[in-house]
Amino acid sequence: MPSTKISGITGGEKTTGVSTDLFEIEEADGSSKNMSLDTIKDYNQDNLVFPSSIIGDIKITETYKEITASYPWFPLMKPDQALSTSNFSQTYIDYERAKKVVYDPADTNVSSFTGAWSSGIFTLDDTDANNAMLDGLSEDYLFQGDYTNFRLVNDGTNDFEITALSASGLTITVDTTDNTPSGTSIEIYLNRVYGSTTSCYHYSEAGLANYQAGDGKIAGLRHRDQMQLLTGQTSLSPTIGMTLNTSDEGVFSEPGDLLANNPSGASGVDAYKIGFKSSNSPDARTSATTDGETMMRSIPIYKSKYVGEYTA
Repeated sequence: MPSTKISGITGGEKTTGVSTDLFEIEEADGSSKNMSLDTIKDYNQDNLVFPSSIIGDIKITETYKEITASYPWFPLMKPDQALSTSNFSQTYIDYERAKKVVYDPADTNVSSFTGAWSSGIFTLDDTDANNAMLDGLSEDYLFQGDYTNFRLVNDGTNDFEITALSASGLTITVDTTDNTPSGTSIEIYLNRVYGSTTSCYHYSEAGLANYQAGDGKIAGLRHRDQMQLLTGQTSLSPTIGMTLNTSDEGVFSEPGDLLANNPSGASGVDAYKIGFKSSNSPDARTSATTDGETMMRSIPIYKSKYVGEYTA
């Protein structure tokens, strides 16, 4: 049932095939407006708020629709920007500020990552959750390109801005200008603005594909386009012409000596080997053992998030 209701006819007359009766539409907040029957359909499509629409709900549409006071759905393809209580309710700001990195929420549901502080450097314990979080956070940093308006670390008391990451070293370095971190665990907040409780940060989703989080994946962090690393070699033999051989790495793996099948007298064939490696392609994987999805087939859509209230 919609949270608005039609409470009665307030007046009007009928012409041929058209009703001009005005119905009183009562909103969930107690306000009301008069509306004719020929506009109710459009009103229902664009403005009615259903009980299932709660802050954070996602709507997918075929065409772009701007956020307004009567249509409080924020388009997620908008550019990176800070959102504040100047336009959004404190309830929505608090909702975004509370969101943090969670490892495997449907199973282990880890949001607190263990380790130890040494000055402004937090060294994480070598666990599946910690490694997955740091790998995802490092990839998100590479996607963004710098630490400006980046995710925040919290030691249980204070927020800290990140200044360096090392996935191989299992470390996160933070700015300690305002506070000194302590404790044996950290949380990573996704949308906080440093030093503000009345703002949150929006990261544009324009051009990004979606995947279902779970199975150890980290939700809320961005990843760059990548392709699987391909490696191999091409050998040219003056005796047998051109043959394709592969090294013992990558997806074209054939173990053994590349010269084993070459005919006698072709000892100089090594000089003609041409190697190839797809890591020279932009954003290609740089390790033959690196796992991950390749770019999926796609079609443009528009995603918007329900924010509850909006003031232009």
